[in-house]
Amino acid sequence: MENSRMVLVFWVLIGLFSCENINHHKIDLSTDKYLSNIFSPTEIESFALMIDFVDSAVVAITNNKNEAEAYHDFFEIYGKGIRENKRISPFSEKEKFDFLESLDKGAFDAIWIFDTHIDRLNYRDTILTNIDYIKCLSINPFGRYIDYMEQVGNNDKRYTELHEHIVGMGDLSTSVGLWMVHDEFDFGKVEDRFLAAVYILRVEDSYETKLDRYFSKIDSTHNTQYNQ
Repeated sequence: MENSRMVLVFWVLIGLFSCENINHHKIDLSTDKYLSNIFSPTEIESFALMIDFVDSAVVAITNNKNEAEAYHDFFEIYGKGIRENKRISPFSEKEKFDFLESLDKGAFDAIWIFDTHIDRLNYRDTILTNIDYIKCLSINPFGRYIDYMEQVGNNDKRYTELHEHIVGMGDLSTSVGLWMVHDEFDFGKVEDRFLAAVYILRVEDSYETKLDRYFSKIDSTHNTQYNQ
């Protein structure tokens, strides 16, 4: 009788473990031949970390532990926020930037650029010039991720269109695009999950929000010094 109970417990645990694995849908980047053709193993490891980083945020926001499905839920929430002029930010700027700066440099440069200088901006009722005190993230239109998209596009015209968009515009817009057509993508596939992670990381605060944060920090520092 005791042995039967132990066997039953064993199979219950196996079942729970199996369900846990099924529900999580982790992505195996080694299955994508285009990645191994273009990127080094170290760079691919960094991409895996990047996708895991976004997976965790998406799961936390949607409360859906199935990552592949959670991305669809996330884009529904994100799209609703844009339509209501309440765009959500999946990460704090510091959290996101600190993470990206921790990646292998080759992996970062293959996808991203940090813009640290803006010639001119309208800010509230003022025109600011030579702004070098905020940092903005954008897609590197000459990076190897764009080459990857071009190769994927040989078998998927959606990626050809995305490749042409980024090359033509010099960046990837997050005001339109993937959140509007997410139902056409399978986020259990490497190329689609990779794209979704890049898209979500590309979501940035507005210039105004960045400047508000900067000037608020300056005011706080001045007030602290004044009160000492």
